[in-house]
Parts: sequence; C-alpha cells; structure tokens
Amino acid sequence: MCLHPHQGNDRKRLNEAGVVALFMRLGAFHQNGHFVYAGGEHGDTYLDKKAVLADPEAAAVLAREMVLRWLDTADAPFPEIVAGPADSGAEVANGMAVEFNRIRNGNAPPVIAISIQKDGKGGFSLTSEAAEAVRGRTVLLGEDILNTAQSLLAAARAIHEAGGRIIGAIAYWNRGGVKELVLKSPRLVPRRDDILIPFSTLVSRTLLRHQADACPYCRAGVPINIGLGHGAEFVQHQTRRP
Repeated sequence: MCLHPHQGNDRKRLNEAGVVALFMRLGAFHQNGHFVYAGGEHGDTYLDKKAVLADPEAAAVLAREMVLRWLDTADAPFPEIVAGPADSGAEVANGMAVEFNRIRNGNAPPVIAISIQKDGKGGFSLTSEAAEAVRGRTVLLGEDILNTAQSLLAAARAIHEAGGRIIGAIAYWNRGGVKELVLKSPRLVPRRDDILIPFSTLVSRTLLRHQADACPYCRAGVPINIGLGHGAEFVQHQTRRP
C-alpha cells in the first residue's frame, strides 16, 4: 500500500498564487510584451517553461505539488508510469516520477518515467522499448503549459495505441482555457468511444491570444520579442515575404 500523500511530507504546499509567484521569481512570467506562440498566435504574456526547468529546486517543488494534487483527488491511484511529450513535458514527467518514488511504499514497484518522442510528422510516437513498458499499465501524463492541449492529446494517442491505460493528466499552467481533454476515436467502423481524460493544473489562468492577422500589438507597432517563443521565426518569415 502506498503512503497517503501527506505522510512524510512536511514541506509547505503551493496554491495557485504561490505557483504564479514562483514563475515570477524565476523570471518565467513575462508580461506587457509582444510574443509569438508555438501555434502562431500573438499575445502580451509569455510563460518561459525553460526558465522553470533550468532551476532544479523549483522544478522539484512543482513536481512535488503536481503529485500531491493528483493524490488529493478522491481514489486517485499511484500510476505505474508517468509520461510526457518531448522535450519539456518529458522533463516534467521525470520529476513527477522521482517524487512518486520518494513517497511510495518501499514494497511497491517504482514508478517509471517515459518520454513520448516527436515523430517528425506533427505527432508523437514511442520507442519499441517504451511501447512495451506502457502496454497494459496505468499512465499519468505530465505537461508544462497547456495552450490548445493538442500536443498532449497527440502524446496521449501514442500511449493509448501502445496499450497503455491513461488515468489522467496534470500540468503546470492552463493558459489556453482548456475545458476538457478528449481523445477522439479515429475509428468509425467498428465504432470506438472517445476517451475523456481527467486533468488538472496548478494554475488555471487564461492568457489572451490573437491571430497574427488580427494582432492589436502588431497594429500598434509594438516590437516582437525575438528572444522568447517563436518571435524570431515570425520576423524572419515576414522579412522574406515579397
């Protein structure tokens, strides 16, 4: 039997405000700028996950809180595997696995961390070794920032198709206003039900995004930040346009 989430844990818990404060202290919460996100949208706020993961102590604190949030959920089981999409999601998952193993009963098998690799086609895949590891096992997904959650769902599909049983997902921050995670069935014959994945985040604060052709910061002439996000790629592409 695994330990109760609060047993052996005398560290202070983090609420949402505490997580936001941690991001700010790390210089990972940038406001009042002009940023380009992975999906091509623009906004005035940027969450720098690299700055968080570059600080081992901060990353461990967040991993601990994610694990405890999961175990606070009624009847939430210890997962057999924690998996995340490469690259940063896999780092989050690894930190969570370390924390699960720190508080588990010594007789229980260790929780394994797995990276879900990009397949070069916009999706994700598992190595043959990872696919064998997840088959028939319970899997908790870890992620950093949720924008549209499409990357996390693509990673979840790779786990599902390998025979893993996804029991939930947890992330640092839901910045895109994601309401639910639904893994759509690609099969109509025979019909397969969609899979609703329970999920939670340490912070749920929607940050506004704008399509590039309707960006108020572009119209106002606010310079694009080329040091964070995908601003450099956007500016380079714009300069190449005839």
